Amino acid sequence: MVLTDLPLEGLRVAVDRAAAEGLAGRAGMVVAAASGLPFRAGSFDAIVHTDVLCWLRAKLSVLRACRRLLRRGGRMAFTTIFESPGLGPAAPRRARAAGPRAVAMRSDRRRLLGSAGFRDITEVDVTPEFRATAAAWLAEAAVHAEELARLEAPGAFAQHQADRRAILAAIDAGLLRRSLVLGRRP
Repeated sequence: MVLTDLPLEGLRVAVDRAAAEGLAGRAGMVVAAASGLPFRAGSFDAIVHTDVLCWLRAKLSVLRACRRLLRRGGRMAFTTIFESPGLGPAAPRRARAAGPRAVAMRSDRRRLLGSAGFRDITEVDVTPEFRATAAAWLAEAAVHAEELARLEAPGAFAQHQADRRAILAAIDAGLLRRSLVLGRRP
């Protein structure tokens, strides 16, 4: 298992989690951008992105880079946060304000994966799990508020909590959704 991320802090969190789950001996880490992963073609059986693509503008080039890294028959899975389809005129602004900065970049996730050369594409709505995770982040951060606030610049923790409340409110209002998208390299 290889963990990659930018910035380094995100990678540290992933490495700590791998250690906590007893996977430290099987997990390596590489600081790298999704579009410039330093691995040979066909190096992996599976690649998983967790809410990476919703932050990136160059989604198709990242998916193509991942396809190159997969062996034939390898699987790609990613979760992505997006604005709910069919929103009224004012709602997309609220969804964009609450979600990741690139949530406004709507795309047909299945079509995007197909354009990158993947087949057997499926999409699963994981919005209920997204809501549960958002609520847990908000609640756990509140439990450790004093300690977390000391670790950040003045006012940053309060802003993070406000952002978490906004995401939760947007999910509850039906503005934001999350999907798990899967595909196979032929």
